[in-house]
Formats: sequence, C-alpha cells, structure tokens
Amino acid sequence: MAKFRFPLDPLLRQRQREEDALKRELGALEFARREIEDRLSARQAEIAGGKASLRSALVGRLDLSTLRQQATATVAVDRLARRTVIDLAGHLQKIERARAALVEAARRRRAIEMLRERRLEEWKAARDRAETTFLDELATSRAAASSRQMVLDEDGA
Repeated sequence: MAKFRFPLDPLLRQRQREEDALKRELGALEFARREIEDRLSARQAEIAGGKASLRSALVGRLDLSTLRQQATATVAVDRLARRTVIDLAGHLQKIERARAALVEAARRRRAIEMLRERRLEEWKAARDRAETTFLDELATSRAAASSRQMVLDEDGA
C-alpha cells in the first residue's frame, strides 16, 4: 500500500529546528533576566542595609568620617543598582524581540503543518475513492461472472 509523502517535509523539519533554536535562545535570555533581577534584589538589600547603618550612626555621638563613608558606599551601591535597572530594561527588550521572533517562527511552522494536514486528508480521500472504485469493480466483475455462470448452467442443463 502506498505511503503518504509530503514534499515539504524537509522544510517543515527546518522550520521546527528554527523554532527550537529560538526557544533555547529565549530560555537563555529568561535565565539571564532572572540573574539580573537577583543582582538588583541584592543591590536593593545593600541599599537598605546601608540606610539602616547610616540611621544607626546618627544616634549618639556623630563621627563625620564614618557618616561620609556610609554615604559614599550607599551612593556607589545606588549607582550600581541604577545601572542594573538599565541593564534589565535592555534585557527585557531583547526578550520581547526574541518572543516576537518565536511567535513568527511558530506561525511559519504551523502554516506548513496545516498544509501537510490538508494534503494528508486529500491523499486519504483519494486513497479511499480508489479503494471504493476497486471494490465496486471487483463486485461488478464477480456479479458478471456469476451471471455468466448461471447462464452457462441453464444452457447446459
């Protein structure tokens, strides 16, 4: 029995590979995003710790050099946190572009899959029609042979 062959199967496999590569790329970007968010959380914790330390240094006798060091450290960590926020914003844009590319790749793959499904249904319908035609011809041949046999039996009797 004939087997269904779709001439665009190599293209379908290529589109699936492209989609899989984009999924891996998006996964790597999401992993990097989580790392950046973790760094940002660490910076925010450092800022909160620095502010608490600065607040505690303001109680009792004031040491200006300690206050200056605390303020400088807090400003440096704040600068790092702002840079991390900018990195995160840029990274989120990369993620959005990667998602859009993945959606487009999935759409392109799905278009070929739908064409394959349509061709498979057409092939099955043609196969069923051919089988029905064959069975009809076989039944007609048997009926004709049977009626010839009956005529021969009647003439010979």
